[in-house]
Amino acid sequence: MPYNDRIREARKSRGYTQAQLGEMIGCAKNTISSYEKGINEPSVAILNKIMSVLEVDANYIFQDENHGHCSLHASPNEMDILVKPYRLLDDSGQRLVRAVLQIELERCSTGTQAAQSQE
Repeated sequence: MPYNDRIREARKSRGYTQAQLGEMIGCAKNTISSYEKGINEPSVAILNKIMSVLEVDANYIFQDENHGHCSLHASPNEMDILVKPYRLLDDSGQRLVRAVLQIELERCSTGTQAAQSQE
């Protein structure tokens, strides 16, 4: 769920209208509507006010964005144990790592498909 939907969900769970939320944080109903529709993005200062009034934190608002980010980007630990050593390899070493990775991906994919067909 996108963060704008989380804002809407939190607002509704508190029983506030867009106009009420806007009044509490100092902006117009139309502004809240544009945030919830994803037309405009609130500034960090406004987002902090929204989270404070709705009694939610950034983890709640951005939980799906964080998951998507984590699935696309290496964690600091992955950087240390995988990416940084890979970057120290010469072209030949990097090609070898990619070849082994491809073989293992195919092996795991075949194993997953076989397990699913047995179910």
